[in-house]
Amino acid sequence: KEIVACTYQNGLKIILYTNGTLINKKWADYFYEREVSLIVKVDSFNPKIHDKLVNRQGALEKTEKNLQILIDKGFSKIKKTKKQNVTRLAIETIITKYNLKDISKIAEFCEKNNIKFIPQTPVWIGRAANKIKKLAVSEKQTDWLKNKLQGHLLPFASPEVECAMLKYALIVGITGDIKICFADYLNVLGNIRKK
Repeated sequence: KEIVACTYQNGLKIILYTNGTLINKKWADYFYEREVSLIVKVDSFNPKIHDKLVNRQGALEKTEKNLQILIDKGFSKIKKTKKQNVTRLAIETIITKYNLKDISKIAEFCEKNNIKFIPQTPVWIGRAANKIKKLAVSEKQTDWLKNKLQGHLLPFASPEVECAMLKYALIVGITGDIKICFADYLNVLGNIRKK
């Protein structure tokens, strides 16, 4: 809470990544009043697949309920700016063999509810590094998915697209480490918890 308050008071924008399981009306109000944008992780609307991928039984049920709280609060309302129309709510989906057939359903849900859709390929670090053969989609499957997603809110994420995070963002992790990229464990710029 202190980090959000301090960041907001200093005129900086916050984009908070979350699995959405702990969001409630109180947190939604707090984040909305402080102009926080949220990116919620949803890997499938099939509970068996989503819960397996996030390794947490019952996670999808909580996330769906709390996504509705955010939609009702107004996070997905379109705000027109000079450059583009923006929303303060996004769903990030990690594309794997397990959820490949569900991706277009998530994209359609996002489009229907004015939610930015962010499909991503896995970052092969941590626990995912040991599961690359189980999780990775083939080039043929990637091409199939690109065709399925044509016309949805965002273009398909690919290695040719430069990550905007590297240009415009700093990431503060749960330990307080400040980094340019969440996947870079070696280059820590500092820590907000240490003076």
